[in-house]
Amino acid sequence: LKLKSGGDLTLNGTLTDSVGATNDSTKILGSDALGLPLWVTASSPLIAQVLHAPSVANQAPGGLDTVLQVTFGSGTGTGSDPVMVSGLGDITFNDAGVYFVNAVGYLSRVGASGGTSVMLFRSLVDGSQVNSIGAISLPTVGITTPETLSFPIRISTPGTVLTFEILRDSSGVDYGGLYPTTTLSAWDNAPSSALTIWKLG
Repeated sequence: LKLKSGGDLTLNGTLTDSVGATNDSTKILGSDALGLPLWVTASSPLIAQVLHAPSVANQAPGGLDTVLQVTFGSGTGTGSDPVMVSGLGDITFNDAGVYFVNAVGYLSRVGASGGTSVMLFRSLVDGSQVNSIGAISLPTVGITTPETLSFPIRISTPGTVLTFEILRDSSGVDYGGLYPTTTLSAWDNAPSSALTIWKLG
C-alpha cells in the first residue's frame, strides 16, 4: 500500500490494520491515535417511514386563481407520532429531526373540452411557500397526470406545519383538479393525492 503524491491510494495484496484485521464490509479505513491504520465501524443512516396518507376524494378549486388546500384522507397519526396529518391537510411535525417528504397530486381534467387547463401545485411551511411550484398543462379531458413534490426538510421546532395547495391558473381554462381513478380490477382505486414521509436518523 502506498499513497502517491497526487493523493491516489494504491493497494498491492491484502489490506490489514495495525492489529492484522481486514475489512468485513461494515467498516471504513481510518487511523488510531498514533496514526496507524485502523478499520472504523461505519454506521448506516437509518430511515423509517413515519406516515402514509392517501385521499380518494375529488379535490377541485372553486374557480380560476382560487387556492385549494390539498387533503390526504380523514387524518392519520396522533400527537405521540413523529408527524401527523389532519383531515384538513395540515401536516404537523411533533418531533424535531430531518424528514423526507413525497407528496403526489393526481391531476386530471373533467368537464368540457377545448383550451388548456394550467394546474399549479406548491408546498408551504407555516404558511410560507418553500421550494419550487409544480405545473401541469392539461389540454385533454380524461387524462390523469401525477405531479410530485419531493424534498428533505429539517424540523427544528416541534409543531411546525407543512401544507400543500393547488391552483387552477387563469392563463388556462376553468377545468381541472385532483381526481381518483376507479378501477374494475382486484386492485384498489388509485388516489387523488398521496403523502408519504420518512424520518432520518
